[in-house]
Order: sequence, then structure tokens, then C-alpha cells
Amino acid sequence: MRLLSSPTFSFAVVTLWLLAFPMAGPLQAGNMHPDALLLFLVPHIISLVLFVLLPPKDLKALTTAGIVLAISATLVYAFFPRLTAGAIVLSGVGGAGALVHAGVQVGAGNNPPKAAGLGLILANLLLLLITQLPLPDAAKLAFVAILLGLPLFGTLIIRPRAAMKPLRYLLPFIFIYHLVAGFLYGFLLPLYQQDSWINGSELICYCLAVLIAWALFMRHRFVPLFAGVLLAIISCILLYPMTTTGINLGMWTMQGASGCVDLFLIAFLVTQKDPARAFAAGCATICSGILAGALLSGGLQGHPPALIFSGSVVLNLAAISLFLLYRRHEEQSPPKEKLTEKLPIHLAQRLSERECMVLQQVQEGARYQDVALKLSISESSVKTYMNRIYEKTGMRGKKQLLAYIDDQKSASAADTAGLVTDEELEKEGNQT
Repeated sequence: MRLLSSPTFSFAVVTLWLLAFPMAGPLQAGNMHPDALLLFLVPHIISLVLFVLLPPKDLKALTTAGIVLAISATLVYAFFPRLTAGAIVLSGVGGAGALVHAGVQVGAGNNPPKAAGLGLILANLLLLLITQLPLPDAAKLAFVAILLGLPLFGTLIIRPRAAMKPLRYLLPFIFIYHLVAGFLYGFLLPLYQQDSWINGSELICYCLAVLIAWALFMRHRFVPLFAGVLLAIISCILLYPMTTTGINLGMWTMQGASGCVDLFLIAFLVTQKDPARAFAAGCATICSGILAGALLSGGLQGHPPALIFSGSVVLNLAAISLFLLYRRHEEQSPPKEKLTEKLPIHLAQRLSERECMVLQQVQEGARYQDVALKLSISESSVKTYMNRIYEKTGMRGKKQLLAYIDDQKSASAADTAGLVTDEELEKEGNQT
């Protein structure tokens, strides 16, 4: 049970549920409502926004209630065909709680990017397996609903409310990218279902992309995002001939783009200071983009070339905006003077700005892995910076270095306490 309630498996089953059922998934096929995506996404987005606004103390109770509601709505959809519309709406409300619950669990794990990546891969492989089972869709949905209850057995660690400033600069890009992805999928999916070379091959492409994106994220967290945008642009180019080959290659490339972007976004969101609110805000933006893209796709169904061309243009603009936002984020790094406030002056003068940033994080108790995520560098780079610091300071290890800094700070505080100010000297002279 401990394995089944782990952050990786919890995130996997929630993602599986989303892919298989409410997001116009394959298990809706036998009883598909014409407005299924709209009925799910609107209440889902509203509920996610409420999770951003609600206080942390209510989070555990509300996410638990959301999971129970999502399970109930799934079972109603499976066994009561006349209530499909209501079941989809309720799944949108409950699904928000289930998604936030899983995101918080991933963020509290030892390695959030790894848990997110493995969760995405496991969800897609399970989806591929379940859709091939010789069972009625109702039985498959019931099985997925049972799996959705497993996150309830996991531990939920709620962090205090914190600002989400870094996220604000990324939300516009998240919306633009998923708007384009939404209308491209709306156009591409029906064609791919007719002309697919190998059923399920697109899911394998997605899993491979997630695996590669995780490796890239551990070296520099923004690289998977750039890779995803580039793959999406290539997908638009491949689609333009409108041949069977172009449709298959375009879908595979688009799935690769989604794998890269999804891994980055989840890993980025759950490693924020307030992962619950950050994850809810990010997911609400993703779903808003998908909804807008799906509506746009419906309006452009008669103009495939225009659809592909506009998708390519918007993706290029999104890539440019991402680069500008990233540069702005980098330029907002605190100056060295501010970074070295907690370090002895003679020590800070020997170190570079990046070494000061690494040392400050380590001094605050962060693990090398956390420092790497915070500064968008690899864990090996953190170790390299620390080795340089040891060489420059003559220290033999982290324990000795931190003890030395504490001793110097204590000595400095004692010296400051013993100083006599000019006002005190003047007052003493007047009394004399």
C-alpha cells in the first residue's frame, strides 16, 4: 500500500483518470457527450481558481472531498447513461481537488521532477494497457475510479501560503502554448484516428519525450520548455502537406512537444514555495488554454491550411515571449551585495556571484538537489561550485565551512555590540 500511495503512483492514477475519462478520453467513446470537454473544463477551471484563493487550512479536507466526488461521478457516468452530462460536470469539480492533491504529494517528495516524470510515463502506459483489455468501457471506468482512491492513503504536507511572483511571468506563455496545442489537437486527432500507422504509438512518443525532458530539466530547468516549443513548430511544418505520413509524424512530434512541456510545467509548479496554489494556478491556466484552443478549432475546421499556419506563427511568438520572460527572470536575480549580507565580508569578497548564491542556499539548509532546481543548474554544477568555495576558503568540507561562517558572524555581532556610537560619545562629553 505504501508503494501504491507514493507521490509517483498518486500522480499517475490522477493523470490516468484525466486522460481516460473526462478530457474526452477513450473510455467515453461508447457514451460520448457532444460537449463533454466543455462540460468538464469550465467547472474544472473555476474549481482550480478557488483552490488558489482558499486558505491552506482547508486544503486537505477539500482535496479529499474532491477525490471522493470524482470517483462517484466516474461511477455514475459508467453505470447511469442518462446522467452523463451531470456526471461530467461533477467530475470537473471533483477532479480539481484530485489534481491538487496529487500535485502537493509530488512536491513534498524527495525528487519532484523524477516523481512527475515517472507519474506521466506510468499514466500513459496504463492507459495504453487498459484500452486494450477485452472488457466493457463501464468496467474499465470502474477500475480507473478505484485506482483514483489510492491517493487518499498518501501523506499530504501543506506548506504555508507564499507569493507566486516567478509564476506570473510564465502564465501568459502557458496559456498561449496550450491554446495552440488545443486547437491543433482538435484538428489533428480525428485525422490521426483514421490514418494512424500504429495505434498507441503516439503514447510511446510522449513517454520517451518525458524521459528525455526529465534528464534535460535536471541540467537546466528551462531547456525542456524550449525543446517543447521547437518540436511543436516542427509538428506544424510536418502537418502542412496533409498526407498520411505528415499526419502521423505530426502527431508523434506534437506528443513529444507535449511530453517536454508537461514535464517542465509540473516540475516547475510543484517546486514553488507554495506548491498547492502554484499547481492549481498553473493547471487552471493550462485548462483555459486547452478550452480556448478547442473552441477555436471548432471555428476553423473548414480551413486546415490556415489553422496550421496560424498555429506555427503563434508558437513562434510564444517561443519569443518565453525567451524574453526567461531573460527578465534572470535579470531579476539579486545583486551580489544583497546575496552576501549573510556572509562575512572578507569571505564574500573571495567568491563569485554564483558561488555566493550557491553558498547562501546551502547555508539556509537546502540540499544540493534543491539548490540545483532553485538556480536552474545541474546538481554536479552545485558540487563544482562548492569545491571551488572550499579551495578559496581553505575549508575541508561543508560542515567546517558552515561552522566557520557561524563563528565569524558571532564575532562580528559581538564587535558590533561593543562599539560606541558618535551620539553616545557626544553625550558622555557633555556630561563631563
